[in-house]
Amino acid sequence: MQAIHSENVQWKSISRGVREAKIYSAIHGSDETRIDLVEVPPGAYIPAHRHSSRTEFITILRSAGAQLQIGDRIFRPVAGQVFHREPEDIMALTNDSHHPFQYSVVRFGFEASDIEWLNADDGIEFQDLKAAHQVTLSAKSDEAKAGEGEDSAAPDSAEADREKVVEASAAEPEKKSKKRKKKKK
Repeated sequence: MQAIHSENVQWKSISRGVREAKIYSAIHGSDETRIDLVEVPPGAYIPAHRHSSRTEFITILRSAGAQLQIGDRIFRPVAGQVFHREPEDIMALTNDSHHPFQYSVVRFGFEASDIEWLNADDGIEFQDLKAAHQVTLSAKSDEAKAGEGEDSAAPDSAEADREKVVEASAAEPEKKSKKRKKKKK
């Protein structure tokens, strides 16, 4: 077993200083499950985009006030929070802090071509992201073809039973604080 941290992974530069490192990838039937580590430096962002068939679980590892949009909600996430993103949910991230923002993302139903940038210019600039994912997909496809003669395992039933993890609003602690103030009066 090996601890995974930002110093012992192979980073790929995406755009505007954003970098990504593939931690794990496996194909189950026709679906790829992938875990990546993503780092967004101060002042950088990941533009608004969506995926038509991918489900993601995003765990915040390091944060100092970045702004994360998932669907129609905007969060100021802190380390340890987990966000669930369904297919078609819009995601955007702006690191308007002075420190790197880092998260891990577990992607179910990963397919490199399954990305729609909501601003055409962003799609051109972040083309490297799609290209980096295409290389991984092609390598996995070659591995799958090589193992066609072997018994292929059915998708894990635990995967079908996985629970939805929905992040409580970043305002939740604020609500509790207001309730405490009312009780004190």
